[in-house]
Amino acid sequence: MRIKEWRNGLLVRVPDKLDFALAALPALAALKKIVPENCGLFVVTGRENIQLYQALEFVDDIIVLDISRRFWSKDECRRVKQLHAGAALLLDYRFKDVFGLKLAGVPVLYGGNNSWYSLFFAGRFSAGKSEIHGLLHYYNSIAKVFGGEVFENSFPDFAIPLAADELTGKIPYLFHHPLLLSIMPVKGGFDYAKVALWWIRHGGIVALFGNSRNREICKNIAQKLPGKKCFDFCGRADLFAMMYVFGFSSFSIVDDPGYACLGAVLEAPGLTVCDNENTLPTGIVSNKWITFRREKGQQITPASIIRIVHKEAKTLNLPLQKSRKRKKGR
Repeated sequence: MRIKEWRNGLLVRVPDKLDFALAALPALAALKKIVPENCGLFVVTGRENIQLYQALEFVDDIIVLDISRRFWSKDECRRVKQLHAGAALLLDYRFKDVFGLKLAGVPVLYGGNNSWYSLFFAGRFSAGKSEIHGLLHYYNSIAKVFGGEVFENSFPDFAIPLAADELTGKIPYLFHHPLLLSIMPVKGGFDYAKVALWWIRHGGIVALFGNSRNREICKNIAQKLPGKKCFDFCGRADLFAMMYVFGFSSFSIVDDPGYACLGAVLEAPGLTVCDNENTLPTGIVSNKWITFRREKGQQITPASIIRIVHKEAKTLNLPLQKSRKRKKGR
């Protein structure tokens, strides 16, 4: 399949979910290589993932959508129209995206053959089946259709700026500590505080992260840990900051599928717990990342998580110390 008229470049409607967006990155990098030198690669995304594409030097422009709206705004259509793209590839879409791109004057659309409005597309793709990487293979196959050369599990490099202001005061201590454990908990998970306390007793420190919805659970965890060994950044760390955190953490425990995929893509060592039916769409993209699946009726205990973390710490040659348990009477 060939794009006959590039005009100013190629526009890609990328997925809004972080894990899906990460799965599309190898394909996005491959598409950039087929775009003519005098043209650009543009992405359309929701606001939450804008920093992901700001960290990719090959992305030439970013259109940010308010995904809560029923239709694109006049300003969003105007911005797309100003790009003067010759074609748009929709890796993920709703009717409002198809309608918005048509209003913005993009002449040719390509996308998945999974709805009636794919009739607007000049080229349509079937998702097909994949036993291992799911969406990763699907997006890669689309890039190959356009002539892009995709290397499996080869993710582009990120240009990550300094972490968020909320973290800068802690950087000298946090990010130079040889045993930093980062935890991103969720409501209804296991007892994270017991795992964190085990890590601290072996000479480590703990940093807590998450979105604003998880502030209460992070606060409860922090209250059970020594104040000088635990740092609560829940609701205060953006995507750039989390990229920075993963790069400096000795190990991470993440119960968010999007950020678990981010850690895996960044080749950071870590562990995530997921339901059996909620497998990560990127599959296993790093042998440093463990997917601990919760079978039906199975209870995840701190002891089972500690065993895995302890085993991985030995594999990674982390300098865990002998347990520093409190003496009775203190």
